[in-house]
Amino acid sequence: MRTRLAAIAVLVVTGLGTLAATTPGEATTPGVDLVMTGSVVAGVTGAQPGQELAFVFTMRNRSRTTSVDASFTFTVENGTVSGSDYICPLVRSGFNINPDSPACEIGMLGPRKATQAALLVETPSTPGVTMTVKACASDLNGSLDPVPGNNCRTLKVPIS
Repeated sequence: MRTRLAAIAVLVVTGLGTLAATTPGEATTPGVDLVMTGSVVAGVTGAQPGQELAFVFTMRNRSRTTSVDASFTFTVENGTVSGSDYICPLVRSGFNINPDSPACEIGMLGPRKATQAALLVETPSTPGVTMTVKACASDLNGSLDPVPGNNCRTLKVPIS
């Protein structure tokens, strides 16, 4: 009888702990819906050769499930970026972390939470091209995103 009561006590305590940590429907969500938005800082719409531009991107978790290993991944065309040009926040502590170029691996991102990363990009020395900066959100844990079409944001700046 004691063994049975102990087993029931463990199940009740474990069940209560699970209920306190989740909300209805959270455990059944098929994946993490990460959304990426972004802009060129100061509303810049064009640049000259050799200028440095700042881009800021916001990753939002629109699901009811925590992203276990969220990551920003950047792609730059017709621009130059070095390791020190990534500004990657760590969600849990608020301190900047070193980038895993070309990515910012931020770790956990809770339900309905958002975080930002920035990138400084030097424009090409050749006028007449368009600089493209793309940021994509992913959960490196491998969960399937139910709306993959909103994971990336591409920004373009003509160089004159």
